[in-house]
Amino acid sequence: MAVALRDLVFGVGAWALAGTAMDERHGPVVRRAMAGGRVLFAVVLLFFGVEHVLHPEFAPGVPLEQSTPAWMPLRFAWGYCIGAALLVTGVAILIDKHARAAATWLGVAVTLVVLLLYLPMLAVSTGRLGVTVALNDLADTLLFAGSIFLFAASIPGSASGYARTNPPLPE
Repeated sequence: MAVALRDLVFGVGAWALAGTAMDERHGPVVRRAMAGGRVLFAVVLLFFGVEHVLHPEFAPGVPLEQSTPAWMPLRFAWGYCIGAALLVTGVAILIDKHARAAATWLGVAVTLVVLLLYLPMLAVSTGRLGVTVALNDLADTLLFAGSIFLFAASIPGSASGYARTNPPLPE
């Protein structure tokens, strides 16, 4: 189930990117599609958050059966922290309160997990299978972070309203 939901998040990230590129004449259709994508995204984040809180031993990001290595400091804290961030972001998106900021910070957190956890896991992996699994986990989690950033960019917020409320800068 986690793999299917992970792939759904990848698709919603692409959907969000497409929605931000649509022009004004597609307004109602794009708004409905983006609203549907927003609900899907939030539900997946909530599911992933619950999984991380229930199973903090799994490597954070996408809750697959890959365990956080025993040599990693604060091994279970990684799962709890990312689980909490996923839950907070999912709720923020559903209730539309600080959704853009929450999603952006979640993207930052997942990117840091890639740098601080998955990159060292790749560095110490041995054998063709070990390197392949570590590289796959790193790429999946990085793509998850990228999808979160794409989704965050599609949420109207103070950053997207800058150009509308302020005059253009001189060239």
